[in-house]
Amino acid sequence: MHLMALLYHGSSNHIALMDNNDRIGMHPYFIFKVQGAAHFLCLFNCLLLFRFFFKNNVLGHSYNYIEANPLLTPATLVQEWYLLPFYAILRSIKDKLGGVIAMSGAILVLLSLLVKDSCIIRLSP
Repeated sequence: MHLMALLYHGSSNHIALMDNNDRIGMHPYFIFKVQGAAHFLCLFNCLLLFRFFFKNNVLGHSYNYIEANPLLTPATLVQEWYLLPFYAILRSIKDKLGGVIAMSGAILVLLSLLVKDSCIIRLSP
């Protein structure tokens, strides 16, 4: 939409003149940039579609081809890094309810840091 408006109305109306004589047309200055970007996007989309439809397993991992066993957890399974503290809390406490309470307490401690305002410097309005 923006490019169509530039093609139709022109650009560089910096001082808000209503006169059409002061506007710069799009054709000689900007149209080659627009065509170059359109060619690049078309080429990029063609390469991306080729990769999706014809070479979709190029970047795949070999673990994807192992047949699933519902009775065995893979040894290479690791938790996400942002959940590691909570897994450690749950593993360190033997009782399930106590682990959930400790994990909830850890989250509440983090949320209480948002409420506590210890900023010495005050910004003037």
